[in-house]
Amino acid sequence: MPPLVKADNIGKNYDGQQALKGISFELYPGDILGLLGPNGAGKTTLLRILATLVKPDEGTALINGGPLDEVDQIRRKIGYLPDFIGTYDELTVDEYMEFFARAYLVPPERRESAKLEALEGTGLTELKEKPVTALSRGETQRLALARLLMHDPAILLLDEPVSGLDFQEQARLGEILKELQRKGKAIIVSSPVLEELKDFCNKLAVLDQGALVACGSGVGA
Repeated sequence: MPPLVKADNIGKNYDGQQALKGISFELYPGDILGLLGPNGAGKTTLLRILATLVKPDEGTALINGGPLDEVDQIRRKIGYLPDFIGTYDELTVDEYMEFFARAYLVPPERRESAKLEALEGTGLTELKEKPVTALSRGETQRLALARLLMHDPAILLLDEPVSGLDFQEQARLGEILKELQRKGKAIIVSSPVLEELKDFCNKLAVLDQGALVACGSGVGA
């Protein structure tokens, strides 16, 4: 089976400094990769490159078999969750999901079922009519994840999704990711803290000053 993500010697420079240095790894269906490293290690840069938001200066990657320069095709196959989540305070949860269903070009006949499936999968069905502003931090994170699922991406790129969550919400998000793993998604989850990742990742990559200093299997899940 070919990998869903194949990074090959990815490098990135900012103002003459190397943010990433020759990053290579592969992810297959059902892999959850914990991307670990301190702030400034290059985690966000790597995720943004894989999400086609930043171009690498060296190397390349294949996303579900397609090169990064096929931007439109790649974005149909991924769901990217940045470390800062913008919300629309005047909307209800259902209206928020409708907005993103349209943004992701979900066909009109599929929108309602796509919204319901995504809300059910993230435990938010009962909050459908609740204002986004009334959600807790954990509920907001799950809503941000739900919006990614409506176009059924094969790959999820999650930048510090458990940051700031209490233990209960961390565990709940971990269970959601495990269910997505069982469905064959390939997932990258970044964090500066190993404790946040170890319970649901089956692979771990450690970045330090832009270099991949360790990468292996058998972490959790």
